[in-house]
Amino acid sequence: MKTLILYASKYGTSEKCALMLQEKLPKAEVVNIDNAPVSITKYGTVIIGGGVYAGRIDARLRKFIKTHTRDIGLIPHGFFVCCADENPQKFLQENFPSALIENAIAADGFGSGLEIGYAKGFAKVVAGIFKLIYKTGGIPTRLFKERIEAFAEKFNNLK
Repeated sequence: MKTLILYASKYGTSEKCALMLQEKLPKAEVVNIDNAPVSITKYGTVIIGGGVYAGRIDARLRKFIKTHTRDIGLIPHGFFVCCADENPQKFLQENFPSALIENAIAADGFGSGLEIGYAKGFAKVVAGIFKLIYKTGGIPTRLFKERIEAFAEKFNNLK
């Protein structure tokens, strides 16, 4: 059963999480929203995720979900968000259709971060300041690897 992991990543963290999920899921294909398939019917499962900015997920993800709500609902699916908030459930509830969330195999938040190479404009200035302060590649990344592993395990347990 082939899995589509579709993501949108403004600062690199969502891409990093999608790739970490791929490592845990055999036959998973990671696709940036800019290269999203016209149809998801060739996949046995679909996982959709991205960062939360000012309380919302990427507009391209919202549009994709709106267009494909019926097809997503017909196959096992899951959602993830990348955000600094300790309670990602409110962002999941606010950004994904409730019927899809209620029937999701998994829905969780994977943490937050900012990779300086992804930053543009003012975010790049902020990342540069953090780089100087923390001597890192950007805003310190705080990923919950145990959540990613538990999320993947739920999909691996599907028969």
